[in-house]
Amino acid sequence: PWLLRSGCDDIILVGRRDEYVHEFENTRYISSKTDDDNSLSILIKEIRENHKSVGYTFHCAGQLNDILFTNQTKESFAQVYESKVNTIVNLHNLLKSENPDYFTVLFSSIASLLGSTAQSPYSLANGKLDDLSLKDSSFLSVQWGPWEVGMADNPVVLTKMRESGIRIPSNEEYLKSFGYILRNRKNLPSLVSLQAIDFSKIFSGLDYLPFQFKSFEFS
Repeated sequence: PWLLRSGCDDIILVGRRDEYVHEFENTRYISSKTDDDNSLSILIKEIRENHKSVGYTFHCAGQLNDILFTNQTKESFAQVYESKVNTIVNLHNLLKSENPDYFTVLFSSIASLLGSTAQSPYSLANGKLDDLSLKDSSFLSVQWGPWEVGMADNPVVLTKMRESGIRIPSNEEYLKSFGYILRNRKNLPSLVSLQAIDFSKIFSGLDYLPFQFKSFEFS
């Protein structure tokens, strides 16, 4: 994996699946429902018993359930929001108590910056991650644009994004940029937006500039 090639010694993958088959060296998978305090305690105990310390965590959790805001219910909103936000603070604080240099990389999204149709809880959840990074420098939040793989791996979705002015960088471009961010983390803001956008297309048809862009300078 890219992390091992970049100098990482060991990787611990944590997820809800009972099993995750992989062929990566120095990588182990732990099944854990981390939104449950008891499961989180078991996870931390297992990590402590098998590893001296954890240097950093990539918080990549998230799910989508596209529903227009007017049709959202308390349950549908919580399903998406909580999967992204719950537990990360507790996990972060527990691991940081054992390693003062520990930090968490939060995988946020451009949905936090631009919003996204039928994804209000997802946009809000990513905004919460961004807020954590602004309040605590041991968090680094990266607002990712769409990847060639993952949530946006749908030809129709990707075509609509490109037509709206959002370019889809290659995996290699993203990883090169991400590597730069990690190497220079201490010299960069704790909130970084990693994307390629043609704002002239994004704003076409609008007779106003959205409030979150009022301090931006456009060429």
